[in-house]
Amino acid sequence: MITLGDCYYYGHHGLPRDHPKALQLFSQAAFKNSTQGKIAEAAMRVKGEGCDKNVSLGLQRYEEALEIDPNSVRAMNGLGFLYFYGVEGELSPNMVNSLI
Repeated sequence: MITLGDCYYYGHHGLPRDHPKALQLFSQAAFKNSTQGKIAEAAMRVKGEGCDKNVSLGLQRYEEALEIDPNSVRAMNGLGFLYFYGVEGELSPNMVNSLI
């Protein structure tokens, strides 16, 4: 599901670029407790790619990914980036959380 989701996300291997389809595949993988699925879904939801922007759900997915794999660099990076820079109107920067 992750590989196919990546193909739809980027429009590779003859598949059209289709963010809603990519998000659907990443969400299915996340539902099955895939760390990569949760991270990919989180990134798309935070940016509003293939769906309405939802920062709180994106944060939740990053945290769920870290519960599955506490050493996931991609999940830590995603959370750290969001907390360090914040999201205008939705999440204020929090330097303490960005370093934890």
